[in-house]
Amino acid sequence: MVSKYKNNPIAIVEAPKTALICTLYYGFPDNPFNTIWLSATMLNGLSEDKFKAIQNRKVTLYPDLSKDKIAYNEWNKKAELLRKLYPNIQISVSDYLEKVATTEQRNKGYDLADFLINHNWQLFRNHN
Repeated sequence: MVSKYKNNPIAIVEAPKTALICTLYYGFPDNPFNTIWLSATMLNGLSEDKFKAIQNRKVTLYPDLSKDKIAYNEWNKKAELLRKLYPNIQISVSDYLEKVATTEQRNKGYDLADFLINHNWQLFRNHN
């Protein structure tokens, strides 16, 4: 899918469930402005080899919430390494969840999907 939609931005989340829900909420990549949602499959799933396939792309990482920002800090460190290995990939780490989460949500390890499912998916789609 990544090679078919060469101009779409990419977002990487930890769980496949989250990537699927984000795709349903934000739209499919048939529109070049829609994000391709991928899963790292786990916190430590951001391997350097996986980034070879997404050269010259804009990538945003969305780590799950965790106590003491462990996941967020780990993905920031990984992003620094990936920027050095692949300088032609624009990699950023979203801090959105860190900004809006309650202590309870952080302690439960919420992810982006946990926030989205409380809203009507139709409100998130771009209507052209």
